[in-house]
Amino acid sequence: MKSIIKKFFLIFFLAIIFSYGVIVGYYKIFPYNILQSIKHNFLNVSSNQFVIINQLTLDEQFQKYAFTKQLNKTKLAGELIYPALRTIDDLYHRNNEIFVNKELFHNAYKNIEIGVIETYYEKSNLPIVKVNYKLNNKKYEAFAYGKVLKECGNTDVLSALIIPGSGDNQSSDIFLNEKNNYHYGIINALDDVSNILVQIKPNHDARNWHNGSGRYLNENFIYNWHIMMGGSYSISYLVEAMALTKYIKSCSHKSIVAGLSQGGAATLYVALQSSPDFAIVSSGFSILSKKIHWADFDQLMGIPGSEVLATSNGFIDAIRNSSTKYIFTWGKKDEMYYRSEAVNRHTAILLNNHVNFHGVSHEEGHIFPSIEIKKFLRVNLVNLKVK
Repeated sequence: MKSIIKKFFLIFFLAIIFSYGVIVGYYKIFPYNILQSIKHNFLNVSSNQFVIINQLTLDEQFQKYAFTKQLNKTKLAGELIYPALRTIDDLYHRNNEIFVNKELFHNAYKNIEIGVIETYYEKSNLPIVKVNYKLNNKKYEAFAYGKVLKECGNTDVLSALIIPGSGDNQSSDIFLNEKNNYHYGIINALDDVSNILVQIKPNHDARNWHNGSGRYLNENFIYNWHIMMGGSYSISYLVEAMALTKYIKSCSHKSIVAGLSQGGAATLYVALQSSPDFAIVSSGFSILSKKIHWADFDQLMGIPGSEVLATSNGFIDAIRNSSTKYIFTWGKKDEMYYRSEAVNRHTAILLNNHVNFHGVSHEEGHIFPSIEIKKFLRVNLVNLKVK
């Protein structure tokens, strides 16, 4: 009986308090002003404080969601060029450092001004050359595995730039001539070349955009930002490749640009502007791409003039107006349009017997056919003293 009475009085007391609270709020009687003061001074957060809290929360989420890829600690120990990305401002500055507006692309090679050449890790098995350059009064940097060019000024020397194809961190494997890498064969094909540079793309290999804790940035935080801002990641690394090619040509060396797959397509774009002596485009271009183009978001995107190059007349004019000697290769064991190219020679027929175009079909797949490439170079270098 006593328990029931206690519960009754407790419910009655709480009902009175609740009712009084409603009356205080409605009629604004005592202690309404005191409660409002407490709310304002102790519970509310000022707008500036909210921005700071929100910023910290965003940075924490950035750390949680952006760094999804594991660094190769064995290969990259002590050889990461950049400091860790800690905040979204760090990410913004890193993206902005490489950003190139698409309007600058058409005359990029012509307008690149080569600056100081630097080196990193010279005694390592992965030495790095850094080419500082300017475009439209903005400072940029291009990186490649390799050493400072030997015998600068000697026109009998042959130097090459290899542009990696798709896939994470391909440059180091190419430079080390790893047999299990799909680019294997190009280093062997260039055994007459004195200087070989392998481009390091942004957020790859020694240029990984990392968090300081063993992980590096996934591309979802790069590609779309560049497109949104009026450029593309592809444009940025193509311009870097042009700067590396301009460095080679500034030494008056005979020059080669080579690439497989996405690297082959990149080689074509770079060669059309930079006019190296030779361009090696392996499984990297097909005139059939006007009708079907099988590509993910990590492939070349947003390149000005790509719609013209995809047409027969546009491609023919581009090659015929170029001073570069081209070798295009396709494998019969490849897939989709590259296999069709090897069998039916859709692209090769367009420039059959043209003086600066050589189309090769081989019996393998998505590779650099080293024997065919070496033969092409030696035939065209027959009158050149190569060191």
